[in-house]
Amino acid sequence: MDHSNFKIIFFRGIINSFIFSFIWGAWAYYINRVNGDVGAINAAITQVSFTVINAFCYSVFMEYMFSLSQRFSYRILNAWVIPNLLVTVLLISIHYIRETTELMATVSGPLAIIYLVSAYYIYKEQRKESATLL
Repeated sequence: MDHSNFKIIFFRGIINSFIFSFIWGAWAYYINRVNGDVGAINAAITQVSFTVINAFCYSVFMEYMFSLSQRFSYRILNAWVIPNLLVTVLLISIHYIRETTELMATVSGPLAIIYLVSAYYIYKEQRKESATLL
């Protein structure tokens, strides 16, 4: 991976961390507001804290894992299964430890979107590479 590609990956990670932190922090607050402001704020802070770090690390890790293999089947494993398995376990665990009351409702939105966005990214990048080989 050359220096310019790393800069692009790094920049995308920063942008993703800010965008998704705002969206998922608001989501966590909204879902948990039925338990009062304290519970909603706790869930939102937990989600924002996790998302700031995770969105950046996830973006960089997924793109790096994608670049490690050439075969599409390995790319699915490396860039989709492994990162999504890690983020699922971490997100659920952190909300469980922080005692988020609406745990599954809080994490289901972010996880569903990250699964879809990462699948789309892999598909798009694979098509882009296939087109350049023709």
